Amino acid sequence: MYHRNISNDVLKYKIVHFLTIKELLSLSCASKFSKKIVDEKIHEKTKIIKRFYLYYKIPDFYGSNLPKYLNYEKYKRLLRLLNKKTMYRKLINKIGVDWKKIPEDIINFSTIYNSSRNMLLKNWLETNNVPIEKRTKRFVMNFLIKNRITTIEIVFGKII
Repeated sequence: MYHRNISNDVLKYKIVHFLTIKELLSLSCASKFSKKIVDEKIHEKTKIIKRFYLYYKIPDFYGSNLPKYLNYEKYKRLLRLLNKKTMYRKLINKIGVDWKKIPEDIINFSTIYNSSRNMLLKNWLETNNVPIEKRTKRFVMNFLIKNRITTIEIVFGKII
């Protein structure tokens, strides 16, 4: 009599690597052993993703616990050493910060009124006019990157 069952060794070491997620999920309903194989594969993939996010996670204290006992010039130099793009990511993803109003906060608090920098930032907001309710994180990130907002402007703008 001919059996259509695939042996467990062939299933575990040969076939599983070539199956799609949909096929794996339908295979997991076939038997307990195949469900165990699918669970191991999913656990393997989630470990990789967790390791990636753990490695690239921004610490909560990044840029906010700078020593206050330095003189002003050394303090500004230390602010310049912080990575701008990491600071942008922290700023947009920080809980408690209304990220939709970040452009206005930077213009109002960190630039001198009627300075050329202030005018450039206002002009950029006017040309890329998006209502505050419809702003996305991508829009705010573009504002920060294209206008080369410095970490000094972020810290002095009292956003962090």
